[in-house]
Amino acid sequence: MKDIFDNRLRIIGITGTNGKTTTGHMIEAIFKEANREIEIMGEHANVLSIGESEGIFRFLYKTMERGKDWAIVEIPFQGLEEKFFEEIILDTAIITNISIGSSEHYKDGETSLNNKKILFQGLRNNSKAIINGDDSWALKMVEGKNNIYLITYGLRTKSTATASSIDISQGIEFNYCLQRSLDSYRQKRIYMQEFPIEINLLGYQNIYNSLAAITTALIYEIPVDIIQRALKKFKPISRRLEYYALSTYQVLDNYAQNPSSFDAGFQTLQTIDYGKAFILVAIKGNTGININKEIAEIISHWCSLLEIENLYITQYNEKSNKKIQVSQEERKVFLKTLEKKEIPYTFIPNLEESIERIMTKAKSKDIIAFFGDEGIDGAKETMKKIINKNQTKIFQ
Repeated sequence: MKDIFDNRLRIIGITGTNGKTTTGHMIEAIFKEANREIEIMGEHANVLSIGESEGIFRFLYKTMERGKDWAIVEIPFQGLEEKFFEEIILDTAIITNISIGSSEHYKDGETSLNNKKILFQGLRNNSKAIINGDDSWALKMVEGKNNIYLITYGLRTKSTATASSIDISQGIEFNYCLQRSLDSYRQKRIYMQEFPIEINLLGYQNIYNSLAAITTALIYEIPVDIIQRALKKFKPISRRLEYYALSTYQVLDNYAQNPSSFDAGFQTLQTIDYGKAFILVAIKGNTGININKEIAEIISHWCSLLEIENLYITQYNEKSNKKIQVSQEERKVFLKTLEKKEIPYTFIPNLEESIERIMTKAKSKDIIAFFGDEGIDGAKETMKKIINKNQTKIFQ
């Protein structure tokens, strides 16, 4: 299998705590704008069920059969630690960021980091590693690795690729700056350069995501004008810092499954003009008490900083999916942490009830923000349902 992939398919692997999905779809959009044959396999794709590494090979093999030249694979940390990817040779590896929390799954930061380094066993000599240079844990992933071509990106001045003249008042605008020459995948020289980028997204996290995607595109010899055009047309990924309007409501929908993604969501919230903020958080199930305590502490910090008075808490209640069921212990530590920090909240276990309560209170200039993982996936559709129900009542 490995030999077939080596000869016929270039695989771009993306790992990290946050940003994998958006970065991957940005790369896909740029490649497709350049008429490159590419396929993407997301972290939550059906072929990648934990414990079924054959699904990864099945996806890659079918990608080759369809005549594609490139494949993008999102690589969850659990997949690395359980060695699902050790037989896959990557053409390029991207590390978006690494958050070592104190959850039960990551009890020891150094041990967890060493487990993740298996990613670089799947790189050819002199393959590209595109890494967030602002993240110290990500940089540790490549310590002692002398056989890779390291490229860093970030907002610090020492990064290979960085951004200047940043404006996030309406969408994202910045100048992409390549601060040293690079070799492309075919060993052509890419010289230092600077060019403007516009993206219809929100948040500093998406500056990092686009820096990674642009750098990857340059490595694969995609012209700058195509990169610019693709990103200007790029549409937000569902629930990835997605900002939208429903009826008279403005909504920020953030798929948050770890402390750093909650942090990124609140950072993005503060860049938006609004009257009052109504925050609905879904407690994270099946992850233990420590990570829920960390998340509640971050929420407490931001609620104090932004003077948020309308915090609502819900949880996933469907018994059909035990993977995200919230235990009594998880709920207790989450709520107790908020109380200890003297953060007022309203706990409503039912998702539809909690959204309906918020919608009765929010005014036209206010913002509703959804923070959580699969436990709050149905929020957008629930809002639409409530809006339609209310409109029906008006015309009866």
